[in-house]
Amino acid sequence: MKKIILLAFLVTAPLFATAQDKASLAKDAQRMLDYTFAENYKGLMDLTYPKIFDLIPKEQMLEMLPKMLKGEGYTIKLDKVPENFTFGEIKKIEGGSYAVVSYDTQMRMIFTERPADKEIETMTTMFKENMKASVATFDKTDNSFLIKKRSQMIAAADAATGQKWTFLNNENPQLIEKLFSENIRKGLGL
Repeated sequence: MKKIILLAFLVTAPLFATAQDKASLAKDAQRMLDYTFAENYKGLMDLTYPKIFDLIPKEQMLEMLPKMLKGEGYTIKLDKVPENFTFGEIKKIEGGSYAVVSYDTQMRMIFTERPADKEIETMTTMFKENMKASVATFDKTDNSFLIKKRSQMIAAADAATGQKWTFLNNENPQLIEKLFSENIRKGLGL
């Protein structure tokens, strides 16, 4: 009887560990987006993959974030939409846990002055091609672009994070290459 209980434990323990990892991953991914919408930049830094701070100091990043949302002649407003999270398989690589997280985002880029028609056309193309936006439309009533897209971030829990989930936007392949080994990138299909 003891052997059967031990065997059942050994078979089911990894399933519970994975479920717990996915549950904590989902919770922390939601926290990351909640901090983003609340413009809680300090909270965002706590959930950002720390190796990025070797390239861009945390203090500099804290200064940059608000400026990116409120630039000269424009403001970016993030709209709260259902995230529709999808979580890739959690991969154990080089002593860490990694996963790809996808989610829906929507933002408005509001201009203080209406761009010229040619600029609107160029920006629409840029948003669709460079940002991979599924929707990029200009609203003349408030001089704004509505941009919708499926975003992706890399979740990492490794030695650099104290085995706690942190995140990094997966929009810059050169940055990802600097921060994650080839084994990790291949394991995640990047």
